[in-house]
Amino acid sequence: MRFENPDDAAIKAILSRPSTVAVIGCSDNPARDSLRIARLWKSHGFRVIPVNPQLSPSALEAMLGERCYPDLASIPGPVEIVDVFRRSEYLAAAAEEAIAKRARVLWCQLGVIDDAAAARAQAAGLTVLMDRCPAIEYARLFNPGHANLPIGVQKDAIEENGAPREPGAPGWHSRGYLPHFESAEVTQHVTFHLADSLPQSVILRLDDELKALPAEKREAERRERLDAWIDAGLGSCILRDARIAAMVQGSLLAFDSRRYRMLAWVVMPNHVHVLFQPINGWTVAKIVAAWKKFTAHKICDALRDSGGAPGAPVWHREYWDRYIRSQRHVEQVIEYIHQIPVKAGLAATAESWRWSSAYSGAENYANREIGVPGWKP
Repeated sequence: MRFENPDDAAIKAILSRPSTVAVIGCSDNPARDSLRIARLWKSHGFRVIPVNPQLSPSALEAMLGERCYPDLASIPGPVEIVDVFRRSEYLAAAAEEAIAKRARVLWCQLGVIDDAAAARAQAAGLTVLMDRCPAIEYARLFNPGHANLPIGVQKDAIEENGAPREPGAPGWHSRGYLPHFESAEVTQHVTFHLADSLPQSVILRLDDELKALPAEKREAERRERLDAWIDAGLGSCILRDARIAAMVQGSLLAFDSRRYRMLAWVVMPNHVHVLFQPINGWTVAKIVAAWKKFTAHKICDALRDSGGAPGAPVWHREYWDRYIRSQRHVEQVIEYIHQIPVKAGLAATAESWRWSSAYSGAENYANREIGVPGWKP
């Protein structure tokens, strides 16, 4: 029988009742999704126990307040939810551990799929979720504007559930010539770029060229061509400096889980892509403005210290944003963001680009506070 995830009411009930969550495959790297999701569970009142045989027992005590265990069987006491951050081929073993531990929920993260393992767990009485992310489910089910929004619905349905149909409708504002949608806790993909990476003359010429296109196609084509222009790496590309890139990346991470939930990012030589969900009353505009203001000051300081002449302004005054329509859209945007350095010829693989959430190394994330006031270039 074909596997089906629980309905929205069942998922919401799981997320609404704090209990003990064991995160299999939890990393100690703050850039990894496993640790970010572990912290998300904790922020919602759950007790979170990391499970990773490669980490020391005390590796995550400072961040999660719990010892790390090599397997579920080693955890003293009951575990209600088992959250799996392992590849699909390891899901069968994780399911058996969850069954033996008498867990009530087996939660398998995005891309973790094994129908046979799910059926085995269900037969043992567990509720099973596959290819689902708690961060996305919290945003989808607990955001009032999207309370009844099913995963995978078409754009029009999403617009009916709270995202306005066109610029000028309630919720949209413009600081000049780019419309932006502001809605608390809507996941958004934002791009902001250095001022000299996209000359005003290029924008004016492009707008003139696109006048002949139908209105419904014009904005999509405009965004695609401007993205391509920026990805070409024009301008001073001062973010190529490792010190500056590290500072910008640190700034993006500095308020993760406090002002926003960070899902993915990449710092390129002349622009930045970020996928995040605003929280605690913070809007996209305020978050991006804070990033740009702080990093602009630090970039100017770094250029002066190295004998350079900082330009004015550092960042282009506008940014581009797209709200996320579905879970599939999240996956597509994350993949797009991670592949940008590869497509630009700057990295052989997404995991080898140091200034990205895909990066496989850990040394750049040892200090998450890099980028906050007090940073020295």
